[in-house]
Amino acid sequence: MTKLSGLILTLCFTSCGLFKTYPDLTQNGYKLGSDTTDIKPYEYVIIHKGYTPLHKRLNPENPLNIKISIKSFENVDTIPFQNLFQDLEIVLYDSTAKIVSGELQFRRTGGGRIIQLESVYNKGCPINFSGIKFGGQALRKNDILFFWDVIVIKNGIHYNIPSRKYFLK
Repeated sequence: MTKLSGLILTLCFTSCGLFKTYPDLTQNGYKLGSDTTDIKPYEYVIIHKGYTPLHKRLNPENPLNIKISIKSFENVDTIPFQNLFQDLEIVLYDSTAKIVSGELQFRRTGGGRIIQLESVYNKGCPINFSGIKFGGQALRKNDILFFWDVIVIKNGIHYNIPSRKYFLK
């Protein structure tokens, strides 16, 4: 019985069991013990001390360099925090492209919210984060809003477009 329990414990600690390792993050120079937010066109890393790191990477087959933004914030990279609770409209710089799927993510230390774009964009609904509680709605260091894994259709072909990030002030 002890050999069997020893084998089970070994499997739990070395495979995808109780502890998960992040070799990609440490090999790319990220330190798991320090707060980091790094949003690239097809990859993001969010590390907050004491919380599970978030790391996602896309390998798009059909990348297309179309800009996506929030109306009235097309040429800036910061949005006032209060605007998250007002109606926001998504803008694509190419009017012949339409959003098929994607996410608008709000991330902060220890949590965040995700709005699925296909559920609001194609129905003409405004986007806002009202009704979602953020612990008193106080702005925190490293709060960020970004588009992720947005797929558009143009001329009958599906394309991935680069993510777009906004810092909150």
